[in-house]
Amino acid sequence: MEEEEEEEEEKMEEEEEEEEEWEEEEEEEEEKEEEEKGEEEEEEEEEEEEQEEEEQEEEEEEEEEEEEEVMGSICVLGWRTNQIVSQSDQFLQGSLVTSII
Repeated sequence: MEEEEEEEEEKMEEEEEEEEEWEEEEEEEEEKEEEEKGEEEEEEEEEEEEQEEEEQEEEEEEEEEEEEEVMGSICVLGWRTNQIVSQSDQFLQGSLVTSII
């Protein structure tokens, strides 16, 4: 009887130890999964930040191109205006000369 009780106790102890080991392994796996999730989230955040920076750079480049285009248009308008004024001056000078004659 005593031997049977001892064997049962040993079996129970072994089962408890196995259960504890199993629980520890399960906890370690959960921790690893959480770490991996955390790393994945960090990578996703970094990718999002990089994408936002690229978009911002593209927007800035587009704005600069638009500004250059506008400035070019202004320069052309100024040049054209100078031509018109110059032609007007020549016309007025010609009118004065003819009216004096």
